[in-house]
Amino acid sequence: MLVAKPNLRLVFISPVFLFPNDAGGKIRTTNILRGMKGGAFNITLVSAASAEQTKRWAAEIGQYL
Repeated sequence: MLVAKPNLRLVFISPVFLFPNDAGGKIRTTNILRGMKGGAFNITLVSAASAEQTKRWAAEIGQYL
């Protein structure tokens, strides 16, 4: 009998908002998140962002989580 193993939860904390993805550190961090997507972890991103930033970049954020 196979038992589904629940994904582990991971909180990824970024001191800067990652979008627009236009600088070295932001690009590197989003590439790390992209590589982890769909793997062993259910990722939650915690980052400083205004409500406007979150709304404006929601589609892009979703690509990485």
